[in-house]
Amino acid sequence: MFSSWGAAKAPPSTSAARIPAPPPPTRQSRIRELWAGFEQWHAQAKGAADAKRVEAYKTLDKSHKSNKKNKASKAEHEKAKEQKAREIETELVHSARDEWMRRLSENNLRAEDWDDMSVAETRAVEKLLGDRYEDTTPLAAPAPAAAGSPRGGFVLV
Repeated sequence: MFSSWGAAKAPPSTSAARIPAPPPPTRQSRIRELWAGFEQWHAQAKGAADAKRVEAYKTLDKSHKSNKKNKASKAEHEKAKEQKAREIETELVHSARDEWMRRLSENNLRAEDWDDMSVAETRAVEKLLGDRYEDTTPLAAPAPAAAGSPRGGFVLV
C-alpha cells in the first residue's frame, strides 16, 4: 500500500509534457517587427542624408563667398540652400519608401496588412515615409473607368 513512497517515479510521457506551440505571428505583428528593423535602417540613411546636406551647404557657402562677381543676394543664396535641402530630403523619402516596399515584398506582406495601426504608429510612418515638401492637395474624384479597364476607375498617380 505504501511501498511506492521511496520508489522513483517514471518521467511523464513526452506527449503529455509538451507545451503547445505558440500561435503563428499575425501579419500585424510581423509588420511591426519589420518596421522596427526599418526604423534602424532609416536612422542610418537619415544620418547619411544629413551629412550630405551639410556638405552641400559648405559647397554652396564656399561658392557664394569665393565668387566676387556673384550678384546673388543673401536671400537667393538661402533659397538655393533650401532647394538643395529639399532635394536631399525628397531623395531620402523616395529611398525610404522603396526600402519599405522591398521589405514588405520580401516578407510576403502588404502595407494594408497593418490595419490596426495606432495613432502613434501612424505618426511614425508619416514622419519617415511622408515628404513634407510634397503637394498635399486632395486627390480629384476617380476618373470614369474605360471599358475593360482593370483599374476600376481610379487614376494611379
